[in-house]
Formats: sequence, structure tokens, C-alpha cells
Amino acid sequence: MDGLSSTAASASAASGTAASGTHSAEEIRAEPGWRKLLTGTPREVLARLVQDDPLGVREKVASHLKAEALLLDSDRVHLRVIARVSRFAGRYRGRPELPAWIESAVAEAVDELLREDHESDASAPAAGAASPDAFAALAPPLGFDPGALRKACAAFNRLPFADRSAFLELAVAGRSLDEVARAAAESATEVARRARRGLEVLLPRALGPPSQGGKP
Repeated sequence: MDGLSSTAASASAASGTAASGTHSAEEIRAEPGWRKLLTGTPREVLARLVQDDPLGVREKVASHLKAEALLLDSDRVHLRVIARVSRFAGRYRGRPELPAWIESAVAEAVDELLREDHESDASAPAAGAASPDAFAALAPPLGFDPGALRKACAAFNRLPFADRSAFLELAVAGRSLDEVARAAAESATEVARRARRGLEVLLPRALGPPSQGGKP
């Protein structure tokens, strides 16, 4: 699941992108230069934000998804955040501080996408409906159907935080059971049980329904 930004690799890559940009979030907070970025029509603001990630949005998206133990397409979240920032840029007057304002936009975009995924998961997919790019790219090499993988991640994201976190820490971050148990102040048995619940939600849905009439 390397394309989903709950992985440590994704967070690291996003951090590196932000660090190499011409404007870091800290620099913009310290200087009035953010006014130039956020002044103009939503289309003008958006055109600036898609170049080099001047507000460090990718880093904040990766950090938020990791902190919340969510399996979402980070590119999809990033685009939703910069669209939201561009739309409301004209209302921003410097308070709260810019990093906090961007973080609130990230949280709102994630909540919005989770609701959309839940509604989509509850309804029958339209014929020929395309899956987000991350799922379309990741699913075939893993032997999964992109639509099934998307639904599996949507179901996973509805699990309690403790279950999501236990699974991702063990299966994705590669931490030991004892280490995760100590950090969570829980028994290793309970952590393993939580991680198993995550696996039981993800795997059957990602594999999709068994083929009809095919060989076992």
C-alpha cells in the first residue's frame, strides 16, 4: 500500500518535497509573503499553489493521515486541500497563524473525503466508474481489483482509531508487537487482536467477491 500516505515512506517523501520547495510553511508564517500567494481570484491562487507546494500542504497531509491512521490517497487529499484553500483564501486575514489554518483545511478535506467514500461505499457503483489513481495503480500488481481495494480502505477507515493504528504500526510501519503494545499501554494480546480486526476488514474486501463458475 505504498501509494497510500499512511506509510512512513509517504510521510518522509512529502517532508522532503516540502523541504526542497522555495517557500516552507515556517518561512511563509514568518514573512508577509503569504499575502502574495493567497491574493487574487481562486483560480489565480490555485495556479500558485500547484507549483512546488509553497504552503507545505503535502507534508501536512502526510502527517495528518499518519496521525489519524487513515488509508487515503494522499494526492486526492492534497488536491482537495489546495482547492479549499484557494476558495477561501480571500477570507484569510492572518489569524489563526497560517500553518494552523492550513492544518484545519487538511482536517476538513479529510473529513469530507471520508464522508464521500462512506456514501460511495454504501451505494452501488456506476457502470464503468473509475477508481482514484492510487488504487488503479496499486491494485493490479497486488492482484486486487481497484474498486474492491478502494472499498476495503473505506471500510478500514471506519474502524476505531486503535484498530487502525495497531494494524498500520505492525503491518506497514513494521514495528514489533511488544513495541506497539508498550506505546499503546496495552497487552500484546490486545494489540494483536486489534490488528487482526484491521486485517479482517481489509483483506476480504480487497480480494473482492469470489469468481462465479471459475476454478477454485
